[in-house]
Amino acid sequence: MTTDELARSLALPHNAEKLKAMVIALQEARAQEADRLRRAVQDRQDLMLELGSYREKLDHAIKQLGLLRESEESGVSGTVDLIMQALSAPRKPSLSEKILASVLLRLARRAARSDQYARAQALYEAIALFKPRPFLLKQIGTMLYHQRHYQSALDVLAPAQKLLPGDRDVNFLVEASEAVLTEAKVRR
Repeated sequence: MTTDELARSLALPHNAEKLKAMVIALQEARAQEADRLRRAVQDRQDLMLELGSYREKLDHAIKQLGLLRESEESGVSGTVDLIMQALSAPRKPSLSEKILASVLLRLARRAARSDQYARAQALYEAIALFKPRPFLLKQIGTMLYHQRHYQSALDVLAPAQKLLPGDRDVNFLVEASEAVLTEAKVRR
């Protein structure tokens, strides 16, 4: 055996260890890539399911918008009915509906802070399409009160008072609206 052959035979185990380490590293990288691909496929399937139910949600939103239009024409009772109906048969809002409701809530609060009560009222009513909650009745009633629509405010705040019995703001606004309406009757 020559020195070159001896050096090569001694180097082979070292190269074999490197090759083994490279194979293990490649297998780990392949496993990570397979896991990433599996997650991507799962995300795609979830998105397809969400998009598949989009038509139903759109039809539901159109129906709710029709109810809101009716409530706009006939006063605020339609909005109250919409929220009460949704609270009696709750459904879980989708992620997109939750995001839209939170964006609308920020816009409504900003409008209310800048004394744009009609705009805030419309935004709170729009939130009720996606995520109906008892506090929306309180907010809508508050916006109506600030617009000096005391009877409409009372119509909205009365159910809110039943749903939120310990809420001081609701109780105050109900009493204030009743007092203004009573005073207006006395003046006539």
